[in-house]
Amino acid sequence: MMDIDEFGAAISDKTRLRLIEIIHDEGPLTSKQAHSEFVSKYDDRRRESIYKALEKLVEVDILSKEYKGTEDGLVYALQH
Repeated sequence: MMDIDEFGAAISDKTRLRLIEIIHDEGPLTSKQAHSEFVSKYDDRRRESIYKALEKLVEVDILSKEYKGTEDGLVYALQH
């Protein structure tokens, strides 16, 4: 079960909110694709910081991640 405080903290961060918006608009993305979209729409961030933000959103069950057996690797999607 999701902790409401963790959920609130996760969505209080502007970078994580923007990533939710990007994945909502673009559909499932790899961290590399999410980083590219983030940089083109907002501002330059290190790929590692985008990866950490994506992982935090997975921790609180906002995003899911699935390993694709292709060159894509991990793909992040909104939970339904």
